[in-house]
Amino acid sequence: MQFFTDLFYIGIQLINDVFSAIVSFIAIIPDLFEYLYVTGLRMYVEGKIIGFEIAFEVARSVLVDYEVYTFISNQFNKLPNDLAYSAHALGVVDGMRIVVDALATAFVLRVAGW
Repeated sequence: MQFFTDLFYIGIQLINDVFSAIVSFIAIIPDLFEYLYVTGLRMYVEGKIIGFEIAFEVARSVLVDYEVYTFISNQFNKLPNDLAYSAHALGVVDGMRIVVDALATAFVLRVAGW
């Protein structure tokens, strides 16, 4: 009789463990969805950043091929010496290049459909 009683308790414990595992799994499901959502969002943002970097490199290569940077430098070099030196020293030329880079990158992104 003791054997059947122990077997009964072991069966009850097994059923309890199964239901406990099911409840634990159900409790983890929201965390799983949150992890998947965050991972998907991170991959989306990283994809956008990589696409932006590619567009920036394409824009820079186009600007170099069409010698836009050379044109900007030549136009600033045509200024009087003091004014050209001041523009280079204050970073006006570099600022102009940054603006041109931004405009060219925006153009490439628009052409790409972003």
